[in-house]
Amino acid sequence: PYDPARARALLAEAGFKTGEDGKLRDAKGNLVEFTLNSNQENQLRVIMATVFRSYAQPFVILLVVPFGMVGALFGHYILDLPLTMLSLFGIVALAGVIVNDAIVFVECVNWGIASGEPFYRSLELAGSRRFRPILLTTVTTFAGLTPIILEKDLEAQLVIPMCVSVAFGVAFGTVITLLLLPCFLAILNDLRRVVYYLRRGVCPTPEDVEPGASRN
Repeated sequence: PYDPARARALLAEAGFKTGEDGKLRDAKGNLVEFTLNSNQENQLRVIMATVFRSYAQPFVILLVVPFGMVGALFGHYILDLPLTMLSLFGIVALAGVIVNDAIVFVECVNWGIASGEPFYRSLELAGSRRFRPILLTTVTTFAGLTPIILEKDLEAQLVIPMCVSVAFGVAFGTVITLLLLPCFLAILNDLRRVVYYLRRGVCPTPEDVEPGASRN
């Protein structure tokens, strides 16, 4: 099982210590942080908007990240582990895995629309075609991290919270990607149709407002 005292001892040996404010600091007393600033977040949105030719789809993709974080916190709860700095590192790594699955799913939907398939049929095809790869990613990730999570050796105590964040977050994020992401895309499509109607006075088909329809 995870031993907080051992983890703190390993951090102390590595030159880190916990300040009076409860935050992790290095040997020089500098605060150790690992966060994305606003510029990095904006760069991520611009890259995805360029790929998808849409400013809305990147926001839909990023919606799955908070749900993955809920899975990571749930994993800490059922294993009775405290939330540490390494747990946050795992959540950052988890976000990359979940976003990757969501990007591939959305791209598959856009590809289906570009191929002439109806919008809702494209959602069905994306779910069936990406189900196996997404599920295999989840199973292999969780299975690969399970031995570390169950490890009782001293050296493993430091990375157990990080592994729990990734393993349980990926497992929870898979359900979100396969079930909620199509729902988010359908809601986005309805909003686009409403805006299209208000601007032009014509009721469009679901395919007319999708960025994938402009691909050739």
